[in-house]
Amino acid sequence: MTRILTGPPEEGIKSLDARAAEQGKSRSEVLHEAVAWYFRKPEEAECAS
Repeated sequence: MTRILTGPPEEGIKSLDARAAEQGKSRSEVLHEAVAWYFRKPEEAECAS
């Protein structure tokens, strides 16, 4: 797996941490799911909503 280093704004980190805590997941898991969702085909994204 390729690793990507990034430095999001502090508010983004706070939101990410809050979402991860709500879902009982790690920051990394939430980011992984968000990236997977972003790259879905449009018709797949509509079905997942």
